[in-house]
Amino acid sequence: MSISQIWVASGEDIDLNTIEVGWHVYQDIYGDDQTRFFIYWTGNGRILELGLLQPPLRWFCAHIVKYLPWLQFHRGIYFQWRQKRCHLQYSKGISVGYYPSALFTNLLRTTTTVEWGGEIINLKNKGRHTSTQMGSGHFPFKGGLKTSSYFNWVHVFDENNMIKDPEKVIKKVTNLNCYNLEIDNDHYGTNGYGFYYGGPGYNDKCR
Repeated sequence: MSISQIWVASGEDIDLNTIEVGWHVYQDIYGDDQTRFFIYWTGNGRILELGLLQPPLRWFCAHIVKYLPWLQFHRGIYFQWRQKRCHLQYSKGISVGYYPSALFTNLLRTTTTVEWGGEIINLKNKGRHTSTQMGSGHFPFKGGLKTSSYFNWVHVFDENNMIKDPEKVIKKVTNLNCYNLEIDNDHYGTNGYGFYYGGPGYNDKCR
């Protein structure tokens, strides 16, 4: 399993509320290596139903929405709170649906963290690190926008509904020899706040 996604979270432990949305490759579920748009939400510290409401009030399961190219995908994902609902938009103005307010407690009041990046599952098969790629499978330093996977125009809305670059950013990488992340300071003028991320997994240094 390999994921590229956005996490929006508030609360901790049994009070944890999250919304997660992005793209994943998940062979155990689909039996192939195609990329699919997906969503998760958490209402009480555990992952719940895969779905969100889309007018006229029907369940929309985003597991099998569309095959998507994995390497360079030029689309946006947008969250916006309106009428105590978290609305999800895709590619500037295409409404996917909304998360009803009844799903959440803490997220109705405030968002504690917003995270962007990639994630994989490492089961340590054969006693070594998985060879699962994250993103395009290339480290951030191996080619930039033409090669590495990336996020750009990363923004948040503050309590006054003003658009801002992320603040108090904390970079988290589990194993630098397997995957990495680098802030892109060279293209801020054309691509806004962004970063490169990913890697090949198992290699000479990642065991």
